[in-house]
Amino acid sequence: MDILGAIKSVFIDEYKFGVERQSQKPVVYVDVNQIDQYQNKPAIERLVTTINQIKNQVTLKDGLFDPDDPDQINQIPQDLRKKLETGMAEVADIVRPQLEEFHPGLTSNVSNAKLTRLLVAAFSQGPFSDKSLLKDQEICVINGPNGSEIDPDHLIKDGLFGLAKGIGAFNPEHLRPLPGDKELWDQLVGEHEGEHCNQPEKTGQTESERDLQTLDGEIKSDRVALKSMRDAGHTDVAQAWVDIRIISTAEGDNTHASSLFIEDGADYTGVTQNNLDAAKDLRNEMNRAVQTISGLDDNQTEQLRKKDPQKYADYLEEQIKTGDFPVQHRMSDFEIENRLTKEIGIEPDKLLDYPTSQFPQLLETYKNLEQNGEFQTRADNPELLMKMSEQYVGATRRLFVENTTPKNPIVSHSEKTSPDTEETPLPERLKENADLELYSSMDRNVAKKLGISEEQAYNLNEANPDRYMTLVEGMLKDGTYDTKSTIQLSQQEISAKVAGLYGVEQKNLSNIPYSLRSKAEGYLQEKGETSYTANNPYLIDAVKKHIEEYRGEPVLETSACPNSPFAENAGDCTSHKPEAPLAPEKVTSLYIQPQNRMGFAATV
Repeated sequence: MDILGAIKSVFIDEYKFGVERQSQKPVVYVDVNQIDQYQNKPAIERLVTTINQIKNQVTLKDGLFDPDDPDQINQIPQDLRKKLETGMAEVADIVRPQLEEFHPGLTSNVSNAKLTRLLVAAFSQGPFSDKSLLKDQEICVINGPNGSEIDPDHLIKDGLFGLAKGIGAFNPEHLRPLPGDKELWDQLVGEHEGEHCNQPEKTGQTESERDLQTLDGEIKSDRVALKSMRDAGHTDVAQAWVDIRIISTAEGDNTHASSLFIEDGADYTGVTQNNLDAAKDLRNEMNRAVQTISGLDDNQTEQLRKKDPQKYADYLEEQIKTGDFPVQHRMSDFEIENRLTKEIGIEPDKLLDYPTSQFPQLLETYKNLEQNGEFQTRADNPELLMKMSEQYVGATRRLFVENTTPKNPIVSHSEKTSPDTEETPLPERLKENADLELYSSMDRNVAKKLGISEEQAYNLNEANPDRYMTLVEGMLKDGTYDTKSTIQLSQQEISAKVAGLYGVEQKNLSNIPYSLRSKAEGYLQEKGETSYTANNPYLIDAVKKHIEEYRGEPVLETSACPNSPFAENAGDCTSHKPEAPLAPEKVTSLYIQPQNRMGFAATV
């Protein structure tokens, strides 16, 4: 800064200069830097406590408490209402003097609730204009910057835009210093807010309408402020503002997505819903493009955008040059389900109820749609997205240092080595099954021995456990105990079968909507293809252990005679004198006491 500039900055507040240069209305200022926050903290905390108490007792609108809403106020008990009125009066008196300084009595018709909201916004929202508070007097209220939030040393790092503030933010060391001095940036932001004073109040009835009106106002304020910068030769400052806007759009600030209309020489005839939609889609479509060419997954791509912005821009620029942008991509699960259900003539919410028996027809329809490319799509507004993405690349080159490589570079999963997921070995699965199928296995064997149903065998065990156990012991001794076990396929094995049905590799199964994978699993289960039968030698040990626990004494060694599935040769046989066989009488009627399998006594 030259000496004349230094002298000027002593006597002129560039922020107010900028505001008053553009505003066509009288202006009053709120300056939170002149409010003693320590002294006023108790009053604010008392009011917050009261409002939190009230929120539990009134019906909120959109989750918010509005002290100007008679319907909500009338629900408040008298004692709390009095505390609210007192609290708002205290807080309103904190900011009232700054407004009254312009003209005594200026706020006489302004409610304490509105002044309270103004103070809260002043501390939390940065510079803004408010045309509604004193609209009867045609006065515009302007909130000034809080501390150094629009100082170029802080503006984009931890100030107003805060791109490097918080978890998952950009690395502050990667951001270049902004051009221009503090006075220029104060004036720029001031002119932006001053132009807002000239704009009509928002009248939109829907959120979308209000968002469009907000974006329109931001574009107009940016255009006015940047014209002043360019006319004064500060084109680098103007370009930096454009760059900040496009980076912030990718951060989700859709209602300030002005970048397409504030470049030098850009025309503006109004904003459309397409502009707002493109702003909302920008980050997803850029990330999708980077994923396509880099092989990174969703999370890795977003990490790359923050941790290595130049590498991200390299990938994005490379994909744009291929001409495939916005990238053709697979529909979301929701869109796929809608397309499929439309084809088969049912409502989307009826898909889960679609009969499993008709799954083959559903599968055929799905495959035909897949083969015809019906599940591929591109984002709307391709031209807008292309221009904004090109702006993003340019902004990255200018706002960030040339080398943004992090200490731990991000690599795709294909470049990482990770052990394959191991299946549980069959012996371990058989051991687990032996414990799970112990009771059903004994019931099945006793039922077969006596020629009765498994339910009757179950009842026999409840009514006469001694007889039941004797039958089981006998089969163990003579080697006729059937050790067949039903083995459930692992989820990985089932997934392989599902992938086979859809004709995709198992690693790509996640591309199939969960509802359709679930339908396939149900179909396989109905066909009996999610399990198989095998001899389970561990059942013998499980049964013996159960009988020993019941009798309190060891069971004799099981015969390993040739007719046993465990005999390896005749030499393994050991002879036991068989007890008198039990007659295969029918069990027809039993009186059941509480189940002894749960540790209770049973009597006949």
